[in-house]
Amino acid sequence: MIFTLVRVAFGVIMTVICVFVLGKKKYNWVRFGLYFGTFCFLAYDIFWKVILHIKTRIKILDHNLLLIIAGIGAFGLFIFHLVDFEKYRDDILYDLGNNYTIALDEGMDAVLVVVLFQVGHVIETVATNKSKAAVMKAVELRVETANLLKDGNVI
Repeated sequence: MIFTLVRVAFGVIMTVICVFVLGKKKYNWVRFGLYFGTFCFLAYDIFWKVILHIKTRIKILDHNLLLIIAGIGAFGLFIFHLVDFEKYRDDILYDLGNNYTIALDEGMDAVLVVVLFQVGHVIETVATNKSKAAVMKAVELRVETANLLKDGNVI
């Protein structure tokens, strides 16, 4: 769980770097590489689950596969916008002045979706562990022995 939190923090830091530090137009391919690397670093366990589910043919279509498909689609759109950038320039750029722009960063979307997914996974794990601990405490409250009282006498 700690490693997942470190991965999430890394993803957030890389996203902030890509948006605010590498916001210049000339760094678009660098941003793509950083986003893609961050996505792979954050989602490697999800990739592995998808591969295992496909290999064993158990629960193939689940939230893990849909997350990976969404990420691949987002990076496909990001590449499309980088290659055909001049043609769609007015549609995908927001001018921030001083040669800084923020494109419709599908790469950022893909990374943030995985970050939120991993945060949800951590919260789910913490809640599950707390629930298990509460159930175990309740089980420990049970009485070891019981006496049957019949007509005022203990049997």
